[in-house]
Formats: sequence, structure tokens, C-alpha cells
Amino acid sequence: MIENRWSSVKRGVAYGASSLLMLAVVATTASYAQTVAYWDFEDGTAGAAFTPAGAENGSGGSVDTVNGILMRGWDDFYGPSFSDFTPEFDGSLSMRHLDAHQDGYVLEGALHNWTPTAWTIETTVYLEDLAGWNTLVGRDGSTISDPAADFYFQNDGEDDTFRINYLSAGGTRWILDGTYDVQPSTWYALAAMSDGSTLSMWLDDGGGYQQIGSLDISAQSVADNALADSALNWTFGRGWYNGNFVDHISGYQDNIRFSEGALSAGQLIPLTLGDTIVLQVNKTTGEVTLSNGSAVAISMDYYLIESAGGALSTAGWNSLADQGIDAGLPADFDGNGSVNGADLTKWSGDYGVNGESDANGDGISSGADFLAWQTQFGQAPGPGDGWTEAGGADANELAELFLSGATTLAPGESISLGNAYNTSVFGAADGDLTLQFATAGGGLLNGSVSYVTGAVGAVPEPATLSMIVVLAAGGLAVCRRGR
Repeated sequence: MIENRWSSVKRGVAYGASSLLMLAVVATTASYAQTVAYWDFEDGTAGAAFTPAGAENGSGGSVDTVNGILMRGWDDFYGPSFSDFTPEFDGSLSMRHLDAHQDGYVLEGALHNWTPTAWTIETTVYLEDLAGWNTLVGRDGSTISDPAADFYFQNDGEDDTFRINYLSAGGTRWILDGTYDVQPSTWYALAAMSDGSTLSMWLDDGGGYQQIGSLDISAQSVADNALADSALNWTFGRGWYNGNFVDHISGYQDNIRFSEGALSAGQLIPLTLGDTIVLQVNKTTGEVTLSNGSAVAISMDYYLIESAGGALSTAGWNSLADQGIDAGLPADFDGNGSVNGADLTKWSGDYGVNGESDANGDGISSGADFLAWQTQFGQAPGPGDGWTEAGGADANELAELFLSGATTLAPGESISLGNAYNTSVFGAADGDLTLQFATAGGGLLNGSVSYVTGAVGAVPEPATLSMIVVLAAGGLAVCRRGR
């Protein structure tokens, strides 16, 4: 799997560097554990039931790509099936809930007794019918013997908006209703999240993420606002109320992801990926550039370029490490090589005004960046505070990893990787290059590749690499020096 491939690249970086860098890899790998579970439903066959007829009840389903958690279907009537109906219309798969009597559920794994103080839960959904209540993500029961379940992420049956309703560890039930007017038979990407002080909801209807609701929950402490600690089953496509299975949906779900931490809007899985990072290859000069082809800024901390035909050039490759792109500490706001009082002065002037003192890559200068300054005060850059070339670079693959930060590309912005393409291998024909990149925090995506001829900046020829989310917790941001 790609996740394993990516992990091996990280290990390769560590083995090829100093022992300090090895320690940095270990620490950074731990920080990548933001994604707790992610189902993309690409492990099935369109039209096949999670648990087919004749199989043991609850024995089949879809396995999450992070921790191997099985989302089960009870049987071929009550359980969902795999479908090739998705927002991308590209042959990828989703989960089908037929006629309000099918749902998925999780009995075990990392989501049980998961009680983070900050969290994000995402799902893409297509509701064929908005009648009544429709629960997208829920829990099977109540830890306090309440008729209502501990968690609902649902379509509100009162006014056809989306709602978050969850019981916190401190015992308060928080309810947030979104403001978006939901339509039937329409794909939406949704996210519910809490940073411990604010509960918010985000929606992408194809035009990018917008916040559709926010609730101040700071009347309780951050610890008390954590998800209630419980081993209750998580459910998908239905809810629970007063001992009964309720609120089944008719429609489809895709890209269900649980993340530890409140992700920024840019880190969320978009409804349709389209072009994000584009690898532009000049067949005349051999120059290769990484470009942001989307309408939002993208922070990346890893990329891998591969060529089965050996069309890459290590001699011509001008890596991000060689260029010193974004090397240094995230809280070194003035770029003088260390984190000191001058950075606090700069942050004070940038706070709430711009993103020039942005340590966490969310595109703004905020209180979180001040906390980063406090943590890094007095430090100087160390191993991992910049891009590192992965070991084993050759004509078949080039890769780099940013262990403790990320580089952000604004919409339309590009970075050259030098003449990393060997023009003699494929000549005038398009090559066979592929691109994978990781968003800050851990989301791994397939990029697209375009080929041009002549001067740099020529109009790209059509390219055909589908954009499919492969893994867990993502990170897009707004300023160039996001980490």
C-alpha cells in the first residue's frame, strides 16, 4: 500500500542521515499519527455487498487504510455495498446505502475509547431523500443512559441543514446547526471539528470549503470538551436513539476520515480533487516544476516522482533541499536563523493582520503561532527543519521529505526542480512520470502530470492522472512558509 511505501521512504531518510535525524524521524512519525481511521472504499468491487449472501453476518466490509479497522455490513440486505458512483465519476468507489435500511458499523479498533480534546470527522455524502433525520456518522448508545446517543453527525430533519450533536467528556451536550440549505441528490464534502474551545462545521459543494456553523464551547475546559470516552460502536449511514436503530440514510458516502486535531479548511478532503499539485515536465529542456493548479493554497511535506522507464535525471535535479526552501524553524518569523524576542515583535505586528508570522501553516498569524514561538524560543534549526532528500534517488525515483514542517504553494505558484527529466528517453512523446505528494500532517495524494514543449511556461498539453485521496489527515495552508 502507498502508506507503507511512504513510511519506508521516511525510514530511508533516517537511515541515510545522522543519528539526530533518525530521532527526528521517529518524533515526526509520531506526529503524523493524526489520522486515526480513513475509509476510501477502494478495496471492494462495484455492486458487491459488504457481506455477501451466505457469508457469516457482519464478516465483510471495507478496511480503513490507516489502522486496518473493518467497517462491517451485517448482511446483503442490512449492510451497504460498494458503488462506483462518486463525485469524481472516475471509476473510484463509494459506499451505497439502499432504501434507508443499510448501514456500516465498527466493532473494534482505534476509534473505540478514542477521546481526543481536538478532533475532525469528515465524510462525503449524497442524500437521495431528505425526509426525516439522516445520520451520517453516529454511535450505538449512550454512556450516561440518555435516550440520545453520544454522537450524531446528521442531516437535520427539522429544516434540512446539517447538525453536529455530541456528548462531551465533561457531560455537556453540544449541538451545532449549520446554515447551509441542503439539497437532495447532491454530493457534499462535510467536516465536523472541535479544537476544544470552538465546535465548527465545514462544507464543500464543489466551490471549496466554507464554514457553515460555529459554536463557542469554551464554557467547559478543553479537557471536558473531549469526545466522551466509550467503546460504543461507531455507525455510518444510521443513528441510534433510545435503544433503536434510527435515521437510516438513502444515498452514498465516501472518504470517511477521523483525525486527531482540528484541521484547517485547506487540510480537509475536498469534494472533487481536480488538479492540485501538478508536475509540469518540459520535453524540450527537461525542466520539471511543481505547481499548485488549484484555487487554494497547498502545504506539502513530501513528494515522490517515479518513472518506470528511467526518465529521471539525478544530475539535473535541483532538489528543494539543495535550494534551501523553507529551511529553518517555523517560529523564526524574521528569518534570522533563531527564535528570539525579535520574532515576538514581528508576531505582535502581524497578529490578526497577515500571515507573515504563521508557524503552523494555517495562513494567519494567530495565538497558535505565539504558542509555537514560546515552544521554540531560544532554539536554532536542527535536523529535519528543512527538506531532506530521500535515499535511493535514481533514474526511476526522486523523493524528498520535510520532517518538521512544510512548504506552501499559493494558487498558481510553482517551484522548479531543475532539469530532472531526461529528454532522451521518450523523445517527443510524453513520458511515464507519476507524482505523489503529501499534505502537511499526513494526507497522501496522487498528483497530475502535464507535458509541455518549448519555453518554460508553455500551455500544458492534456494530462490524465486521476486525483485520488489515498490516506489520512491532510494539510493545506495559505502562506509560503507554513509548517
